[in-house]
Amino acid sequence: ATLPLCGARALRKPLDDEPGALVTPLFLSHEDAREALAAAAGTDDPASRGLLLEACALSSLAEQLVAGRVDGPFLFVPSRRAARFCAELQSGGSTAAVPPTGSRAGGAARRSLTSLYGSGGGGAGLFPS
Repeated sequence: ATLPLCGARALRKPLDDEPGALVTPLFLSHEDAREALAAAAGTDDPASRGLLLEACALSSLAEQLVAGRVDGPFLFVPSRRAARFCAELQSGGSTAAVPPTGSRAGGAARRSLTSLYGSGGGGAGLFPS
């Protein structure tokens, strides 16, 4: 199994710390990528303006990066649904899918969230807030 990624060159944006460099967002959700492209195009039909989503597998992208056939940088964008779920867990909200805090599995899930988001939620983790 491989992880599908969706993106579009039209969604590239300037990189904050490198003047003139562009970063390409790669979405883990096709729906989120489609909505971002529609917003960038200013229409519900971005294809009418020649803007199309491209899809690739993470494994293929990694191979191309290593071989030097693709230029980065890329920004991996988690699905809004996953980000919302993690934020709810982090804030002590919805925990239906996570075992209780006292259980071994529940503690592991919460430690995983801490490593993803950073201990204070200030952007130190994989998905900065």
